[in-house]
Amino acid sequence: MSKDVERDKKCGIRLQNALNECRVEQKEMAADLHYAPTYISDLCTGKRHISEKAAKKFADYLSKKHEPQTSISFVSFFSPNDQKKLAIDGYSS
Repeated sequence: MSKDVERDKKCGIRLQNALNECRVEQKEMAADLHYAPTYISDLCTGKRHISEKAAKKFADYLSKKHEPQTSISFVSFFSPNDQKKLAIDGYSS
């Protein structure tokens, strides 16, 4: 399995875990954010790559759906190595 495919699967698992934690269904987030449900499903299963822009949008959305004292950073959807790269680019978790 290539590194990109493996990374996408791990990002998808993190996204699905965040959805579960916030008690939000894929189709609910898709409708609220104007994405196709199949796109969200493909992200969660690792069939598609999650972009930084989409990750930010999902994190903002899920932070609003989650308990008020907890925020979700878009960086959390990425692997630790990718998080380091993002930190270098000025993003933080």
